[in-house]
Amino acid sequence: MEDQIKNMYYDTYFKLIGSKLSENPPDYDWLVTLFSEIKDRLIGIINMTSKNSILLAELEESLDVPLFKQMIVNNAYSLDDFTKLTNYLFGLCLKLGSPMRDKTVKEKQNKILDKIKEAQQTASTVAGAFAMVVPEFIKNINLTIDMIYYDLYALL
Repeated sequence: MEDQIKNMYYDTYFKLIGSKLSENPPDYDWLVTLFSEIKDRLIGIINMTSKNSILLAELEESLDVPLFKQMIVNNAYSLDDFTKLTNYLFGLCLKLGSPMRDKTVKEKQNKILDKIKEAQQTASTVAGAFAMVVPEFIKNINLTIDMIYYDLYALL
């Protein structure tokens, strides 16, 4: 019963993200917040594992929240940008995570990349494409980050 409630909660949550992005005009506030949270979670992993200042600087530059917000709000963020973000984040997770998880991480990444290709072919607007892709992206990148945290805490 608990799993059913949890699954219903998550399904509703991700549908809500998609519906916010489908609004006219799209509501990007939640997306910007989630983008910022992903960045913070990855910074936490870097600080736990290596305190690698070069990697932290790269992450800060690559995940510039104000720039992301400005681009997304002004319709200057494309699916190509989103593809680059997807590849960067999952690539970073491959660097930070356990090699035993690589196959799973790559599967999650490919699932998003396939969804992007589908959105490019079927969505009539960029906002519509984001509404199709972003919920799946948010779910999979967070699951991937969760795996890294789980593995790190298992080592403590």
